[in-house]
Amino acid sequence: MDIAVYAAIASAIAAAATAGSQIMQAQQQGTAQRNQAALDQIRARQQELEARGVEARGTAEALDVRENLLRTLAAQNARYAASGLMLEDGTPGAVAEETRADAERQLDILRTNTTIAAESARIGAAQTQQRALLLRDQAGFTTTAGYVGAAATAARAGLDAYNRWPGTTTSPGGGAVRTRE
Repeated sequence: MDIAVYAAIASAIAAAATAGSQIMQAQQQGTAQRNQAALDQIRARQQELEARGVEARGTAEALDVRENLLRTLAAQNARYAASGLMLEDGTPGAVAEETRADAERQLDILRTNTTIAAESARIGAAQTQQRALLLRDQAGFTTTAGYVGAAATAARAGLDAYNRWPGTTTSPGGGAVRTRE
């Protein structure tokens, strides 16, 4: 065989190896992106659970504030009653109302802080979820691009090998197409 034939065969083999390498690399990148997307999905679920935990803690704290309010009012009422004061009006009524108002302010602040913290965790979860979806899409695009690139490399190499093959019009020393006789 002619050296041009060996060169054409070697070129085709190298191109096939390059195309295979491109496919493997694209698959590895796609797998890594899918794995990262799966981790982000887990992280998003954790953030949603954190939001629920914040709400549960906020509810427990609100119950504690209400319980403390009732205890404080009961203690005030007991002290006033023991001293013979009327509980509904005057100083005892004003103190009780002020105590209730303070407790309501604490509850409002607690509810607001709980809502802010829970919604912040939910926003983080939504952003993480969105990132996971984008990574999953990107993984598909990466894999597809690897196959397309490998096909282009193989086609280019095939064309180069064809052009180098003895007897083609573009091969060195080619000229006219040779035929066997």
